Amino acid sequence: MPKQVANDERSVYETLLWKWLADRLGCGAAQEAWNMAVERARTACPEVPEEMLKASIHSPAVLRHVVNSFRPGKSMPAPDDFAVSIAFECLDLNLETEPVLVRKLANNLHVEWLSLLASQPSLRTYLAETAGSLPGDALRQPSCCDPSLDSILNSPDELRRVYFEGYAVQYGTDAVRVEHPDFSDDLVVRLRSAHKADLGFYRREYDYSLESDAGHDPLRAVYLSDSFGDLCELAFFGDTPHGMPATALLWSR
Repeated sequence: MPKQVANDERSVYETLLWKWLADRLGCGAAQEAWNMAVERARTACPEVPEEMLKASIHSPAVLRHVVNSFRPGKSMPAPDDFAVSIAFECLDLNLETEPVLVRKLANNLHVEWLSLLASQPSLRTYLAETAGSLPGDALRQPSCCDPSLDSILNSPDELRRVYFEGYAVQYGTDAVRVEHPDFSDDLVVRLRSAHKADLGFYRREYDYSLESDAGHDPLRAVYLSDSFGDLCELAFFGDTPHGMPATALLWSR
């Protein structure tokens, strides 16, 4: 279990995330668009419990999709991406959910977020010129959460597997073992770098180790950092190296 945890882990994510985006955009338009997307989704989904909505919109799992919307080389988030992240956060917080509500909230967040990215000139211009993505094109693609996703949303093991494997890269050189008391089997995820991961991969409720031919190094500490010109989770395995840039401690063991 973690020995040290940030006082308000989620506020750390949000504070650095919106600052990181504002620095790149030169304005706070991304935060305004996300807040508006959330309010529109809330209005469209009155049957979704407020605790489920709040658990989702402030979580690193969901905010990861906000960040990746502005990253070169990343695809615009799909409804299924939002649905898996929402369901995963609720599972980890022991919140009861119904797949139909998860899918409805995910569909609405997806449509409202991409619609606002496409309609606001400053965001649309940044995405076209810097990230090379057009949210309007993504919206025109047939994409919607349907009941076929329910087999994943209803299975904690399958949901966790799909969630963590969503971070894997095809030619990842680092193998990270993810363990949890409720896992029926440990999961190994290949990352480009185990020391630098997208938001939401390193969770304090889980155990991690970096695998190698010589054995494995347990995860010691996780920081949220924007020191590399990117917003990422910095993970330190074995002995914590000195001289590595780190912004905010999330948790340590």
